[in-house]
Amino acid sequence: MVTSSSSSSSSSSSSSITTTTPNTPRLYFNLTHTTSLVGLAVAAGPLVGLDTEAIHRRTARDPLDVAARRLSDAEYAYLQVR
Repeated sequence: MVTSSSSSSSSSSSSSITTTTPNTPRLYFNLTHTTSLVGLAVAAGPLVGLDTEAIHRRTARDPLDVAARRLSDAEYAYLQVR
């Protein structure tokens, strides 16, 4: 037997699937979409999240400049060493 539970927002859904089979892990998944993209993430462990966004224009800015404004200090530092 398979059971599922879910919660959703306008373009993203987070759910889990469980079975009555012993020793079967709960699967967590997240489904998201935009105009031209669909994303699906599946994990057998903790909750998983995924987001897609439609980008209708390209920026002339350096991507690291954008990252510096939008990411945490730790996330930005990680990008700089790559």
